[in-house]
Formats: sequence, structure tokens, C-alpha cells
Amino acid sequence: MLHTCRRAAACVAVIALTALPSFAGQRRVDVANFSFADSTLDANPGDQIVWVWISGSHTVTSGAGTPDGEFNSGFQGLGKAFAWKAPATATGTQRYYCIPHLPGMTGRIIFSASPVSVSDFRISEVRFSTDHDSDYVEIANLGSAAGDLGRYRISVTSATQLTLTPNNIPVPAGGRVVIWLGRSGAGSSTEQFFPGTSLPRDAGSAALYLANTVSADTTLARDDLMVDFVQWGGGAQLNEATAVTAAFWTTGLFADPPADGHTLEFCGTASERGPSFWRGSPMATPGLANCVTPTRASSWGRIKAIYR
Repeated sequence: MLHTCRRAAACVAVIALTALPSFAGQRRVDVANFSFADSTLDANPGDQIVWVWISGSHTVTSGAGTPDGEFNSGFQGLGKAFAWKAPATATGTQRYYCIPHLPGMTGRIIFSASPVSVSDFRISEVRFSTDHDSDYVEIANLGSAAGDLGRYRISVTSATQLTLTPNNIPVPAGGRVVIWLGRSGAGSSTEQFFPGTSLPRDAGSAALYLANTVSADTTLARDDLMVDFVQWGGGAQLNEATAVTAAFWTTGLFADPPADGHTLEFCGTASERGPSFWRGSPMATPGLANCVTPTRASSWGRIKAIYR
């Protein structure tokens, strides 16, 4: 159920804004010794590009041999990551290079007018309970291409920023990774563990951010590096302002928290965002397709009845 809309017309406008078609997602480029993997990368306008250092010490600097000011990672080494979001209006080619390793170490991003297959990571399910016995955040790849969640960052209410393993976490299209909070275990490509962390029961939020180890870029205010967001139980939760700037959410809106021990599930498509696409369910489905037995759903009829 949506909250804090004062008029039905305003709520309708909010929902319309959360269902805009988009092909943008995430793409990854490995930075190795004296070369960029996928040195010619096809991408969509608005895609988020992540570079991960596999070896060597290099820079990712925009320009064709001379910096053009679009982005610059500075010198980074093994295990580090840097991210940049392409403008939604990007066309043509964005070139980049490694400062000390010209002319051989160059790359380019070609923006296509036709859809390019990309990964599209989204928060797809959250569970929280009074006992915090099995709190988790599930991330699904709703894109049409495989992606890698390694080094991505999770920010949840009442916890410091969490960074996923520095190892690769390959996620196929349609795949899911469960981030267990308050539970220990051996991390894998489908499960990650953060003991000592939990989700608040009545009101809270969860946000997903791109992999980025450049200290100046790890602030949670970077809307261009946010990937997804959800909040429940009340507005003004952690990261709401960043999500609003990123056009992922609307100020003051939130999803209803489900009954204790139930889950909150995303029941939309990759082109949809916002609280109207979240539902409560009594059945926890970590790592599996969601929305099997929804118990609450925001609908046009309910919104009209509540706010007319």
C-alpha cells in the first residue's frame, strides 16, 4: 500500500513515473596487465560501467590520449574497482585509456541505438523479523546478460555499509544472490553472509550500490552509483534522498511492512520501480522466483479508494 499521497491524481502520477521502459543496466570490464578486457564495449545510454583490476597498476581515464574530464579512476591495483554511469543521452563513442601505458592500453565504449544485452541487478526480496533469525536481502539479475556482483555494496538501516566479497560473484540472467544478515557461512556465488547485522522490523530500507573502492566515490550520496532501493514502514529512511535523485523512488513513499517473519517481495519488471511493485508474502523464497503467494498488493482500485 502506498502512503503519504494526498490526492489520487498525485499517486497516479507517481506510479506512472515508476514504470518507464529502459534498457540501462550494468556492464563490467576487467583491467589486466596492459590491456582492458572488452576494450571495445557496446553499451546502452545510461548504463553503469564497472572496471575491476585483475592485475597491475593502471588508471581508467576518459579521453583519447588526453583527459576529457568525464571520468578518472586514478591509479588502482589488484582487487580494486571503479564505476561510472554513462549519461542517458550518450551517443557515439566514449574513449578511455591508462595514463602511463599509452599507446597500447586503450578502450572505448560504443553507445548503441538498439538495445544491448546487459545485467540489471535489483533488490528482489527482503525479510526481517522481531527475532532476526533469518534476515536477508535478495539480489536478482533481471537483465538479459550475465553480470558479476563482486565488490558491490549494500547499505541497510542500522548497519554500516557492507561490501560483498572481493572475489567474483557471477550471476546469470535470472539468477539470484541471497545476502544473509546476522548469519555466518562460507560465501558462494549464490549466498553471502554478514554476521552481526540485521534489518529493522517496523521501518527501514535497503540500497544497492555499484562496486567502487575509490574512497571519494564510496559516499552513499552518489546517486549515479546507486543501483536499486526499497524502503518500508515510513519515509525518510536511510538512502531515500539518493534514491529520489536517481529517480528510483519518490520522497515520502514506502511499502507496507508485512507480518512478522513474512517477506517483502518485488513483483515488477526491470522497467518498473517504486513501492507499488512491492508485496508482502508469508512464504520466504530466498534464491527462488518471488511473488508466488502474495498477500498484499497495491492496485489502482485500492489507491483510488484510499485517496479519492
